[in-house]
Amino acid sequence: MTLRRNRRRSPLALAHRSRSQSWRTAPWRIGGWGSDLSRIRSIAGRTSGSSITTFFLSRSPCPDAGAQAGEDLRDIAEAAQLAADQAVIAAPLLEPTAAAALQRRRKLEPDERAALDRFRLAESWGLADAPPSLLLLEADRDGLRDRLRLGWLLSTPEALALIPAHDAAAVAALDRTGRPFAPDRLRVALAPRVAALQALGVPQLLERFAAGETLAANDPAVIALHTTATAHRSQLAAAAGLSPRKLASGTLRALLEACGWQLLSAGRIKARGEGRDAYAYRAQRVELPEGVEAQALAAAWLAELEGPTAGAKTPPTWIPCRGEKSPTPPPSGPPPHHHRWPLAPVPLIPWGAAFPPPRSAVLVAP
Repeated sequence: MTLRRNRRRSPLALAHRSRSQSWRTAPWRIGGWGSDLSRIRSIAGRTSGSSITTFFLSRSPCPDAGAQAGEDLRDIAEAAQLAADQAVIAAPLLEPTAAAALQRRRKLEPDERAALDRFRLAESWGLADAPPSLLLLEADRDGLRDRLRLGWLLSTPEALALIPAHDAAAVAALDRTGRPFAPDRLRVALAPRVAALQALGVPQLLERFAAGETLAANDPAVIALHTTATAHRSQLAAAAGLSPRKLASGTLRALLEACGWQLLSAGRIKARGEGRDAYAYRAQRVELPEGVEAQALAAAWLAELEGPTAGAKTPPTWIPCRGEKSPTPPPSGPPPHHHRWPLAPVPLIPWGAAFPPPRSAVLVAP
């Protein structure tokens, strides 16, 4: 009598079995290999040209499982974000001294973090004692404040005069030795972005749009803006973080969005001539979130330019060690001179005139 050895069949041998057997109830459980999809793909790759490749790579255990899991995760994230926003709205308004004490701490409780977030929102948006709204929290996460501030800088001459001193203080606050990391200079400085948009002629276009003028897609100013932005693509990306689009209207829309404006369609030109059937556009400022007043927001931006600039978001961590491998002595002599950016004069645009009246009045303490 001959004893046969009970050997485990290889996955390749099991693959040629009928589909009506084991993998009808468990598609990915083949032999003793479990659900290791990478091994199945490697076997299918070594047997290209056979039916096993098409069979393995075309089957899926549940086509709707991935979509359902994505929807579940999206619902969980939205619920968590809504709970965090509600905590910020319900948090008490801190005093400046209490907020400064919390900012110096590394670990905060959830209620302390919510109170600090509300204090920062009140300071940056000029809310005074009014609680923030859900739309305001979403707009703050979207970076609407920075875009609106850039458009305000381009249309306010008195604010442009404060940019060189603000940038010098911001760059000096990055590193106490006076030699900060080069990319951080562009992150905290405002002059490169303003100078890049001024070189493209964006302030003049904002003045025309603020006056209610409608521009065609083949307008010489729009064509010149698109041509200059395309020719200096790398410089524009480095200075302002923007890139030109394929068409002139797309470039105009991108630059206006960076300034807190939105480009709207105004139909086509039907008059006979060279520009017949060209698209016409108008633009308007993005509406402020509920509870924010234009004058209070402009006052907050002006105080930010005039006030002292903080350096890093968190204090540095000092690691004790025996000694420095390559000690760097502090620089001697006066600090290096910061060159003033060539900021061109810009037309004056009334900031608060283009906004509709606020939906809710801001609470002012008597």
